[in-house]
Amino acid sequence: PGMGQQTVNLPLHVLDVRVTVPRDLRVSEAEVFYPLADIVWRGDPRGDRYAQIEAIYAAAVPAAIAPLTQGVPVVAEIEVTRFHCVTDKTRYTVGGVNSLNFLLTIRHAETGQILSGPRKVVASAPAPGGQAAIAQDYAGITQKQVVTDRLATVIRRELRSLNVDPAVLGLPASQGTANPAALIQ
Repeated sequence: PGMGQQTVNLPLHVLDVRVTVPRDLRVSEAEVFYPLADIVWRGDPRGDRYAQIEAIYAAAVPAAIAPLTQGVPVVAEIEVTRFHCVTDKTRYTVGGVNSLNFLLTIRHAETGQILSGPRKVVASAPAPGGQAAIAQDYAGITQKQVVTDRLATVIRRELRSLNVDPAVLGLPASQGTANPAALIQ
């Protein structure tokens, strides 16, 4: 690679995460094995599913970013594109997948410059079914807790560090690779 194409791995200091759940995502309340929709959620009583998903992300974010306090100051933007968890019918029979996708954009906190993204992040994970789901219920492990923990893990992984071209941060490539600490204010 020529000049300016080298990248350095920089730790991130995540100052804020802004989450949006677009209101044009399709919601399904159908009790079928696989509703055709962007949002399928049964871990809360029926209500505003958009607000419920925003609340789940709001609970996941502080846990995700708590350890991320050293490095380039950034703000992350998450746009939820899919939040398709299993219906009760699926959960109490065959199980399936909690399909959780979002677009992630990482901006420099001071300049607003995009350092990464928007890029698709897949946070999907298996959803137990039948006896395993019932056992979780008895143990007090809710579907909401499982999904919140999964999102926290994936968000932390995605925001831990970033491979960036030093030129993006206004430094010559040679300086960036020789002394990445110089980039951290």
